[in-house]
Amino acid sequence: MSKALFITNIGNSDLGKDDKPLWKLFNEYNKYFKNINKEELEKLGIIDNKGNFNIYKFTKYIYDNNLNNELDLRPIIIDEKIEKLTDAYGELDVILIVTEQKPNPHSKDTLYMGKIIKEYLENKYSKLKDRIEIITITEEPQDHLKMFKEYNVLISNLSNDDDKEYKEDSKNCRDIYIGITGGTPAQISSLLINGVEIWGGSLTALYKPQGKSFIETKISDLLFKRLKSKEYNAYLNKGMYLLAAEHGKKYGLIDDSKYYELLGMHHKYLFDFNKSLEYYKKSSWENSSLDNKGKINEEIKKLENFINYDPNDLEDYGTRKELIKLLIESTIIKWNNGEYVDVVGRLFRLEEELLKYIVEKEFKKSMNMYKKDGVKDFYGYWELLSEEEGLKEYLSNLEGPNGNIKVDAGVNRITLNGIVNYLINVKKLKKYNPILNLSDKLSKLSELRNSSIIAHGFSGVSKYEIIEKYNYNKNIEDELINDLNTIIKIINMDII
Repeated sequence: MSKALFITNIGNSDLGKDDKPLWKLFNEYNKYFKNINKEELEKLGIIDNKGNFNIYKFTKYIYDNNLNNELDLRPIIIDEKIEKLTDAYGELDVILIVTEQKPNPHSKDTLYMGKIIKEYLENKYSKLKDRIEIITITEEPQDHLKMFKEYNVLISNLSNDDDKEYKEDSKNCRDIYIGITGGTPAQISSLLINGVEIWGGSLTALYKPQGKSFIETKISDLLFKRLKSKEYNAYLNKGMYLLAAEHGKKYGLIDDSKYYELLGMHHKYLFDFNKSLEYYKKSSWENSSLDNKGKINEEIKKLENFINYDPNDLEDYGTRKELIKLLIESTIIKWNNGEYVDVVGRLFRLEEELLKYIVEKEFKKSMNMYKKDGVKDFYGYWELLSEEEGLKEYLSNLEGPNGNIKVDAGVNRITLNGIVNYLINVKKLKKYNPILNLSDKLSKLSELRNSSIIAHGFSGVSKYEIIEKYNYNKNIEDELINDLNTIIKIINMDII
C-alpha cells in the first residue's frame, strides 16, 4: 500500500476563511464577543490596552470554547494539499509544527491554531484519524541558528529505515512531502534544508501562493543536487576518484560514461593498469561525448603503453616519464589526503626511479638486475664502472650517509645518487641539480620510512615529522609538494 508523510509549519496565515487568514477577520468575528466589553477582552488577552490583536490568545479562546465550526474556519493553505495527498495515498501521516515559546508564549504563537487545524482535518478526512501529530517548537522561531538545530533533531528523529531514498523494496518506502508556505522564514528554511539533507532528492516541496492553488516545486531536488554536487567536487578535488564515482552515480550527478572514467582514474593511480583500462574502455563506449571520447582514447593508449612497458627498454623514455609523473601525482594526492605513510613509501620509490632514469638515459646501461648465462647480476652497472674512466674512483671517494660509497655493493639509492652527482660535477650536466637536490632531501626521511609499516616497524608518520626532516625552510609547509611540482615541470619541458 502506498504511504506518504506530510510535514508543514503552521503560521499565522494557515487558518482562516475564504482564503483570508484569521488575523484579517477579527472585526468580522466581533459578534462572538458582543457580550464582552473591551476590558474583558483585555483581561482575556485577546487584545491589549492599545487594541493590538493577540492571535495566540484568540485561537486559544476559539479552541477552548469550541467555536471553530461556528466561525467556519479551515486550514486555507494546506487543505487542498491534504485533499490531494489523501486521494493519492492509501496511508498518509501528517505532522503539524507549531510554536509556543517558553516560558512566555508570544502573541503570534500557533499552538492552538494547530490544534484547530488538526481537529478540522480529522473530521473531514476519516483516514487521518489518529494519524496527525502536533510537534511544538518552544524556541524563538525567528532565530535561524536555533531553528536549524531544532529541526535537525526533529527530522532526524522522524527519519527511519522506511524513508531511505534508495531502499531496494520501494513498496515499503513512504514518500515525503513538506509544506514551505507556513511559519517564519527561519522555520521554512530549516525544514527544507534539513529535510533535503536527511531524505534527499526524493523529498517533494509543496508551495501555495496566496489565493492560488498549491504547486509542487523542484526546489528540494535542486537544493539536494547542489549539496551533493559540493560533496562530489570535494572528492574530485582531493583525488578520491572511487568515492567521487560512487557518490556521483548514487545521486544522479554523473552519467555512466563519467562513472567508468572515474573508476578508471582510481585504478590508474593505484597502478592497476589492466583494471583501469577495462573501465576507460567502458567509459568510451557508454554514450561519451565526441570530445570526451578523444580524451579517453588518449588515456587508453597511455594505459596500453604502461601495461606493455619493459623496464629494460632503455629507449622508451616517453612511457617511463609518464609513469614517473603518475607516481608524483599519486604522491601529491596522498599528501593532500593525509596518508603520510604512503607518501613516504612513494617518495623512496620515486627517488630510485628518477636517479635510475637519469643514469640509464645518459649511459645507455641498465641498472636493473638481469640474467646472463643463467646468472643474475647488475651487468650494466659493472660495465659502466669499467668503461667510464674515473667513475669508480669518484664514487669510492664520495661520502654517503654511512661513510664512503661502497661501490662493490651493487646498485642502490646511494650508488645511483653518486653517479648523478658525477654527471653534474664531472660531466657538467647541471640540469640534473633539482633531481639530486630532491634525492638529498629525501634521504633525511629514511629513518621515518624504516621505522614505519611500509618497511620494518609499526611507527606512524605525521605531516609535521616529514616537514621537520625534509624542509630547508620550516615555514614553507608545502616545500615537498613544491619540489615535486618542479620535477613535473622539468619532465614536461623535456629538460631531463
